[in-house]
Amino acid sequence: PKIGCSRDREKRLIKVEALDGLGMYDDLIDLLDPPRSADEVAKAVVLLLDAGRPNDARARLEAASRLIDRGLYQDLAGAIAAREMST
Repeated sequence: PKIGCSRDREKRLIKVEALDGLGMYDDLIDLLDPPRSADEVAKAVVLLLDAGRPNDARARLEAASRLIDRGLYQDLAGAIAAREMST
């Protein structure tokens, strides 16, 4: 069972890296919904902000807040707030 879990994580990581490398950001945003780690939360929020979707970024952050620590949450929330103020 642990081997299968590890392979699933590895496959997902490869998909994330491939989509990111190919610039397929909409597909990557879809893959990261829901995120499974703090790294995925951060990547999804940044991608949504880059796509001009701060409301979606905030919703994703709130939905996945249990996956991240307080410092990362505050950093991402600050980035979202800054983007909201600039639009």
